Amino acid sequence: MSAVDELDLELCDGEVFLNGEAVALLQGKPKEIEHWVKLVAEEANARLDWQATGYVAQMLHLGDKDSRIRVEVVLDELSSRMGKVVLKRLALNDPGIYRRSQRKILEGIKR
Repeated sequence: MSAVDELDLELCDGEVFLNGEAVALLQGKPKEIEHWVKLVAEEANARLDWQATGYVAQMLHLGDKDSRIRVEVVLDELSSRMGKVVLKRLALNDPGIYRRSQRKILEGIKR
């Protein structure tokens, strides 16, 4: 059994993984990242997931401009509770870490 199996995390949302835009860079244990991403998604009524890239997790958003704005507002509201989990907030259209170079790989994944 791998460490990931022991975490009992839900499978990623393939569409968000393939087409989502990076919102923030996060650090923490996978269960902690999962908790915060789900909480932001629920409170913002937005479609979010995350992708681990090295030791950093990227919060990914899939949705329209209004949904992205809601995510930003919720991140502002939760920032004091999230502590050092959020390493950096990313501007709209910022590809985040490695996502630009992964584009061909991401497009080749069949889901």
